[in-house]
Amino acid sequence: MKRIYIAIIVLLVIISLPILLWFLAPQKQLNVAIIDKTVPNDLYREHQGLVWALNHLKYEKLNNEEYELTDYFGTKPKDHKVESISLPQDYSDFDVIYLADSYGVYEEDLKASSKRFGARSEKIIGGLELREWNQIARRLLSEEKSLFIAEFNSFASPTPPETKNAMLEFLGLNWEGWVGRYFTELDYEKNNEIPSWIVERFQENWNYEGGGFILVNDFSSEVVVLELNHHISEAGIRLEYTQEGQSLFGKSPRTNYEYWFDIITSDSEDTVLANYKWSLTEKGEKLLTEKSIPLSFSAVVKNERGNADMYYFAGDYNDVGQLPKFYQAKGLGAFYKVGQKFSDDAFYWSTYLPMMNSILKNYHAKLHSAK
Repeated sequence: MKRIYIAIIVLLVIISLPILLWFLAPQKQLNVAIIDKTVPNDLYREHQGLVWALNHLKYEKLNNEEYELTDYFGTKPKDHKVESISLPQDYSDFDVIYLADSYGVYEEDLKASSKRFGARSEKIIGGLELREWNQIARRLLSEEKSLFIAEFNSFASPTPPETKNAMLEFLGLNWEGWVGRYFTELDYEKNNEIPSWIVERFQENWNYEGGGFILVNDFSSEVVVLELNHHISEAGIRLEYTQEGQSLFGKSPRTNYEYWFDIITSDSEDTVLANYKWSLTEKGEKLLTEKSIPLSFSAVVKNERGNADMYYFAGDYNDVGQLPKFYQAKGLGAFYKVGQKFSDDAFYWSTYLPMMNSILKNYHAKLHSAK
């Protein structure tokens, strides 16, 4: 009986130790402006991964309170409608600006009965305006240190061309309008995640099946399909860190990225922290070359301008389906990295959370040393 008691005590210590270590670790203050114009409901999917990360990594607001899902600027759901939350006119009080998504909200997004993703409908609110970008750029060009992180979709449709061009030039990026995603099933009738507007834009009969990439040009509406075992030899796409990326993030993750990405390149290879890797066949390379689509392209880019550190993630990296309500435990991210290895949210645990930990840790140390 005594051994059982000892075993129980040891088990309780093991379980409670990560929680105790989390509470003993000091809180760190970072005033973060979260921008999300794609909030049709109270799921806050386009920025909930960021909020969870901030709280788990013990970054709090200036008033010593944790971050809430409602701590953002953009669109606000209300009574099956959506209204706009004005972006700040002045970001001087913010240490970090995180542009999570500016795609917007469309009429079809507000219909709970909609079964097909991406049905064509009218825009209600969406797109980053030039004046809004200029206010962000003004903060980044100031003498005070700042951190800017942006994800897909920050400058694609429906953002106006003048805003898109200003952002690309400022961030040192090149983009010819191509976006893409890997689908495990290309059969339109079997996969309701294939947006209807893609098939509507396609000029031929849609008779694809099996896995593959769908690439769409945001400017010309052209659609290109890369079929598994024809244009690509392996399913999915993943990130591979460059030498600079490895020095910041460690070893490259083995988990595939499963959602939408944009095909960008950087003005300088020295700023690229990660590239996307896909297994193109000779036929795949030939097709992309014919369409003037880069065979290799950037996933994570870091630029510095004055006292600003700027990162661009060429994907919806903090978009995650389910997150635990409990985050107050040291090493919880590593636990879920193993436990969620084969889930749809594996990329969040294996790649996004560790990257954000490194980025925020380095920036907070730099910010603290300057004060």
